[in-house]
Amino acid sequence: MLSIEVELRDLLVELADVQQGLLDLLSEKRTHAAAGRWEALTQTQTRHDELLSELERLHEQRLGLLARAAEAGHPSDSLTTLADRIEFEEPQVKSELRRVAARMRLLQHESLTAWVVTQRSLLHLSHLLEILATGGRLRPTYGRETLPVSQGTYVDHEA
Repeated sequence: MLSIEVELRDLLVELADVQQGLLDLLSEKRTHAAAGRWEALTQTQTRHDELLSELERLHEQRLGLLARAAEAGHPSDSLTTLADRIEFEEPQVKSELRRVAARMRLLQHESLTAWVVTQRSLLHLSHLLEILATGGRLRPTYGRETLPVSQGTYVDHEA
């Protein structure tokens, strides 16, 4: 049992570090995007990829730990149920597990927020490009109505 406890504790420590790194990175990306520092934003991609690969490694490690727990006859559907059934020598393992779970929910929320903001920004840019390309006049979806030749005010007609 002690090896599962040690493995779980080590996994939680590593996971907490990666989660904090991801939260810091998302905050940095948000700051760069708000300030319009696109070059700095693209430079964060390497660190983002490294953190994601580390998170994937930890996920594989978690699956291995749960498989070993199942072989030992312990619950293995999640780390929480495993931790609930084990009497730990170190009481902080369960509290660290709760902190890691809360931080994961925060990461999910932050990631979803970043995704929504990005999607809205792309939609806004798409509408701006359409306005610039059509001179603000929408073409009818149905029918044969033709619009008069537009002399765009935003884009030179010869372009």
